[in-house]
Formats: sequence, structure tokens, C-alpha cells
Amino acid sequence: MLLALRSVGILPDHFIFVYGLQFGAMLEVLLFSMALADRINTITREKKKIQEESLSSLQLTMLETERHSLLQTEWNRALENEINEKKMSIRFLLDHAEEGFLTFNQSLLVHPEYSRVCQEFFAQKLAYFYFPALLYAEQLQEMEVLQKTLTKIFQLTTTPLPYIGLLPTEWIGNGYVLTVKYKLSPHIVTGK
Repeated sequence: MLLALRSVGILPDHFIFVYGLQFGAMLEVLLFSMALADRINTITREKKKIQEESLSSLQLTMLETERHSLLQTEWNRALENEINEKKMSIRFLLDHAEEGFLTFNQSLLVHPEYSRVCQEFFAQKLAYFYFPALLYAEQLQEMEVLQKTLTKIFQLTTTPLPYIGLLPTEWIGNGYVLTVKYKLSPHIVTGK
């Protein structure tokens, strides 16, 4: 509009009227740049604040996780010590009961927990030894009958008791007479 009024001669050819449009555009760009710079600075500050809050939250979470991990490690260690004490108690009772005790499951391998009397009777370490071979190492036919009978007992879930009566109840070896009593333990029968 100023340009039209100056062209008609209403406004004089003054410096402000000649270059006013360019100055106005320059002022507008300058103000817009300042506003944009302010907005960028605000966003940068907010981003930095959010990052700092996230970092402190993450550090707090890591400290809590580490604390819980240490507590769990301590609790596991205490529990392991308690279990070891109970195992040693049981081992002491088994070793001083003057009775043999051993267990096995469907694999027919002797479990590592057995009494000293059993080890003395068989004159060897028994852990993971095949039970039928332990009793009948030289008598293959008897070993096979014992293996089949024990396998049948483990397969039956309702009435294995009649088959238990078929199992041998006495052995002689290393100066001992071994009288055997069989008992089914539910967690051994199910393998749990």
C-alpha cells in the first residue's frame, strides 16, 4: 500500500517509504528467528530435564536391583547353608543308625544319599550304581529278573504291592547278612 501511495505521489520519496518493505521483512525475519531460537532452547531444556530425570530414575532402579540381588544372594547362601546342615544331620543319622539305607528311582541307579552301612556291605561307593548289578553282579539271570520286577513296580501306579513280594529280601556279603525291607516313596515313584 505504501508503494502504491508513493507511486501516485501522495507520499514523498523518503528513505523510510522506499525501503520500508525490506526493513519490515528483515524485522519480521529477525523476530521470527528469535522466537524460533527461544522455542528450540525451551525444547532443549525440557529434553535435558527429561534425560536427567530418566537417568536418575534408572540409577535408582539399578541401585534397588543391586540391593535386591545382594539380598537374594545372601538369602540363597543362608538357605544353602541350612540345607547343607540338614544334609549333614541326615548323613550322620544314616551313618550311625547301624542300618543300611539307599534309594533309587525308575532308572534303577542308586541315589548319592545312602548310609555308611550300605557302603561297608557292598565294599564300594554306591552313588549312581545300577541297583540290580549291585546285588547280582555275577548272576545275570537273577539280575535280569530283579530289573524286570523293579521296572514293573515303577510302571504300576495303583497296586505295585503284590510285585514287591517277589523281590529278594536277603543277601550275604562281606561278613554281613543283609535283610531288606522295601518301601515306596511317592516322590521317588513319580520321579519328582
